Amino acid sequence: MADNNVEMAAVQPTGVSNQPTGVSNPRSRYADLMYDPERDTAKEVRNAMLVVAALISAATFAAGINPPGGVWQDDGIKNSTVPIKYHSGKSVFATNSLAAYKVFIFANAAAFSSANLVIGYLVFGFPYYLEIWGAMLCMSLTYGISVGAVTPPEDTSYTKYQWFAFAFPYMLRAIAYLWKKCCA
Repeated sequence: MADNNVEMAAVQPTGVSNQPTGVSNPRSRYADLMYDPERDTAKEVRNAMLVVAALISAATFAAGINPPGGVWQDDGIKNSTVPIKYHSGKSVFATNSLAAYKVFIFANAAAFSSANLVIGYLVFGFPYYLEIWGAMLCMSLTYGISVGAVTPPEDTSYTKYQWFAFAFPYMLRAIAYLWKKCCA
């Protein structure tokens, strides 16, 4: 028979703090979810980053080719005295708020480009990495063409926003690299 006088050690769940209620340390609460070089292997981290980057790339691609609000199904008012207000196949969001649409497209294209940059770094040196890079380049090209196809013809500045958004993550990486090289 087991000894009934043996005390059981209380096991506290990981991430739960001994601090009084209302006072919490966010770092300890999510400690199990954070990167820990002693616990996490490089392979696990790379795989997790590839999954996250692929999901971001897929979500931003879908949002770019099918913008919020969808696209117009037919042309707007066709009258000899009133010009057409909108065109079929063009973004409803852009027609209603061109400034907000530009912000959306910039942020979406920057996120898409950033995710592709991360994927490109993570697959470098793997078998068929050149084919993956080629596929990402083609996907970026189709993304840009698709976004251009749904952007209303009145927006002549679309192209410069799009190219800057695509280049933005690469410029940040280059600046960080140069800063590290010069100042470290």
